[in-house]
Amino acid sequence: MSIAQHNEAIVRNVYEQALNKRDLGSLHELISDEYSGFQGIKGPEGFSKPVEGLFNAFPDIQWTTEDLFGVDDK
Repeated sequence: MSIAQHNEAIVRNVYEQALNKRDLGSLHELISDEYSGFQGIKGPEGFSKPVEGLFNAFPDIQWTTEDLFGVDDK
């Protein structure tokens, strides 16, 4: 598996597993501890904080991947 394919698989899992299935615990495997997100909060918690607000406001929200790319001209 190339680096681009590996990265695409991670992004796909963020949306399909963590967000669409509401499995925010899986973010610990998908989001780096170095990620700087919401109000400077680091790691998976920095990613999940704003998402939890979306879940509360739109309980049925789902994400659909229409195009995922990581190489060439995209």
